[in-house]
Amino acid sequence: MIGKTAGAMCLDLLEFYPEISHLHFAQYTPAPPVSDATTAVGLHRRLRHAQGIICRDAVLRGDVAGYLEARDANHVPGTSLSVCSSVTVAGQTRHIAMVDFQTGAMIEDIVEGMRRIAERGVVIESTRSFHYYGTALLDGAAWRRFMGWSLLLDHIVDARWVGHCLIEGECALRVSRDSAGAFPKVHAMF
Repeated sequence: MIGKTAGAMCLDLLEFYPEISHLHFAQYTPAPPVSDATTAVGLHRRLRHAQGIICRDAVLRGDVAGYLEARDANHVPGTSLSVCSSVTVAGQTRHIAMVDFQTGAMIEDIVEGMRRIAERGVVIESTRSFHYYGTALLDGAAWRRFMGWSLLLDHIVDARWVGHCLIEGECALRVSRDSAGAFPKVHAMF
């Protein structure tokens, strides 16, 4: 699994959890990193949480591979595709545990931190940071607890990202190519 793209990992997740009927995806326009929250513009950008969502799709499990291929083939420059934490299981919403880490967080610290608050998962290397995908499906209350636990790892977790996820009621992590053409890829498993 090491070296697989985030999209291929989504397909593996569907094999691991045959009860998932739909994965949810969002196409969005990424915002540049926020470095200055002391100005009115910086504060506005820091508090913005919609991230320029263009569209959201609930994709049937059997259609996910074709959906990802079509999105890649018809990529709109300046946009990205993310997989959302919310999935549909027997008509109910469940969540894949997800975390976005701070730029510069060390892989050893990430794996150790996630081992302490989660059972198993994979760490994906993205353009500027690492991402975590858990292997457990969580109900809403368990997902909120997991997000709370992740905030306690504030030395490595992107706390602003967690705040936006809690506001939105779900997480989202990029699975599409970055501006240089590289896909996020599996870096570690535990």
